[in-house]
Amino acid sequence: MTDVWHGRQYIVVVGDHGEIGTEASEAVVAFALPAAGESTRTIGDRTIDQPGGRAALKIGAIVAVIVTVVALLSPRSRHRDDRLVRTAEMLGNDAVGGDS
Repeated sequence: MTDVWHGRQYIVVVGDHGEIGTEASEAVVAFALPAAGESTRTIGDRTIDQPGGRAALKIGAIVAVIVTVVALLSPRSRHRDDRLVRTAEMLGNDAVGGDS
């Protein structure tokens, strides 16, 4: 069923539900259609606000944190820091030690 109320169109769906061995129940659900001039769906509506969208966002954030931590703790980055210290020592510059 569709109806207009206060200048806005609504679609109303009425459902009866009852399986064998359970009590019958009824549900009434109303959906408001976009009003004239109302903005359309945003990217958040189309992606994050869909089933599983927030879970995918959280998983992506967790993966990004893990990748960052692994990159910071990798032996390659520590090896690079050791090379910088040795280079500073060879140049006679104690910039790494902070001695001024």
